Amino acid sequence: MEAEIQERLVNTAHLGARLSMAILEVNFHFHITNHHQLMNTPLVTVSLAVYNVEKFLRRSMDCICNQTYSNLEILCVNDGSTDDSLSILEEYAAKDSRVRIISKPNGGLASARNVGIDNATGKYIQMLDSDDIFETDMVEKLVNAAEKQQAEIVVCDTVAEIEGSNKLIFNRHHNTPLSRKHLRHDLCCPRTDAPEHLFQIFCAGVVWNKLFLLEFINKNKFRLPLPPAGDDLAFTYKALISADRVSIVESRLIRYQIRKDSLSHKGNHNLDATPINMRELDEFMSKREVDEALRQSFFVRCAKTFFWNIHRVPVSVEKIAAHLDKWIPQLRNMSKLEY
Repeated sequence: MEAEIQERLVNTAHLGARLSMAILEVNFHFHITNHHQLMNTPLVTVSLAVYNVEKFLRRSMDCICNQTYSNLEILCVNDGSTDDSLSILEEYAAKDSRVRIISKPNGGLASARNVGIDNATGKYIQMLDSDDIFETDMVEKLVNAAEKQQAEIVVCDTVAEIEGSNKLIFNRHHNTPLSRKHLRHDLCCPRTDAPEHLFQIFCAGVVWNKLFLLEFINKNKFRLPLPPAGDDLAFTYKALISADRVSIVESRLIRYQIRKDSLSHKGNHNLDATPINMRELDEFMSKREVDEALRQSFFVRCAKTFFWNIHRVPVSVEKIAAHLDKWIPQLRNMSKLEY
C-alpha cells in the first residue's frame, strides 16, 4: 500500500512537471509571437495635448490604452495643467509602459502639439484632444489604410457629441463629414484629384481626425503656428496640399466632445487668428504652382472661416466693424480675383 502511494506521488510529480513545461512553452511561444507581431507592425505615436481636463482624461486615456492596435507610443504633453491632470497621467504611466509624459509651462494647444511632434519616435503620429472619445479600433483602421496604400495622411470620419447628454449630432455645423461625393476612390492626391473641393472635403482644418506619416511632416518642416494664430488650420491644409497620397477611412472613429469650456468652441478671442492662418496659407501656396481651382477652393474656405470666426467670438459690433475694415481688403487680395 505504501509503495503504491509512493508511486502515485511520483507519477503526480512527473505530471506536474510536464504540465509546468507545457505552460512555459505556451508562454514562450506567446511572447515570441507577440514580439514578432510588434516587430512587424509600425510604431504609432499617439500624441495627447493635456490641459486641465481631469474630468475627461481617464475616459480618453482608457480609449487609447485599450486600442486593438498595441504597438503605441502614448505621448502625453501636460501643458501646465493646474488641476489633477498630471496626477492622472502619472497613474496611467505607472501601469502602462507605453505612456510617456512631457510637462511644460502653459503655451497653448499648438505649442503642446508641436512638442508632441518634436518628441515622437513612431512611423506615424496621431494628434488627439484629451477630452474626446475614440473607438477601440481607431488606430488599427487608420494604420491598416496607411500601410496598405502607402499614404502620407489618413482621414477618418467623426461625429460630435454634446457633453453629458449622449446626444450625437450629425449635421454639417458640428460634424465633420468627408464629403466623399467629390471623390471616386478611397485614395487620392487632393491637389490634383479634387482641387476645387480640397478645402471643403477633409473635415475642416483639424488634425485630430488624421494619421500623419511622421517622416512626411518632418521632411516638410510642418509645425502648428503659435498664437495669435494658434490652431490646426494652416498646418492641416499645408499637409493636404503637399501630400501625394491621402487615404480615406469612412468610419466614425472619433466622438468629438462639444463642451462650453472647450477652446475650439469658446473660440480664440483674438479675431485676427483666422485671417493670420489664411494669410500664411496664401503665402505657402504662392511659393508653389497650384491649380486655379485649388485657389478658388481656398478663397471659399477663407470667406466661410472668416465669418464663422466672427460669429463664434463674443465681441462688440464696433470691434467687428473694425475687424472687417482691417481684413476684408487682404481677404480680397488672397482670392487673386479681378474686381
